[in-house]
Amino acid sequence: MVGNHLSDLVERLFGGSAESLVMSLVETKHLTPKKLARLQKLIEENRGKEMKILEQMLLTFLLNASWQVSLIVTFAVVCDWLLRGVAARYRHLLWVMTLLACLAMPVLSSVRFARETMARRECDGARQCAPNRNFRES
Repeated sequence: MVGNHLSDLVERLFGGSAESLVMSLVETKHLTPKKLARLQKLIEENRGKEMKILEQMLLTFLLNASWQVSLIVTFAVVCDWLLRGVAARYRHLLWVMTLLACLAMPVLSSVRFARETMARRECDGARQCAPNRNFRES
């Protein structure tokens, strides 16, 4: 709730620029060196969190791609064997669909993971979360 009010304040007074807000605080001497050091520490901590999230998303993509592509190709090989006496255009369609599925499945899994991660991150920032049926606790 405070975040919404703060975003509204930054938007109204500083044109949506958080940098302008901080610069204004520094210029008017509302930020002491101690507070600036604390702000720097917060920035560094958040930068580390962003990298951790990016690493988790990349690892999730690679792990999902490895098992999903293997499973999809195995299924396609079995289907191709069953379709060995059918016209080549149907077998070609099977492999085109296999290729598309191999590209789409890991991406869709990663998007879902990214949404859950962002929802969890917003919950952590707000300190309170409304129960959400789509959000699973790990």
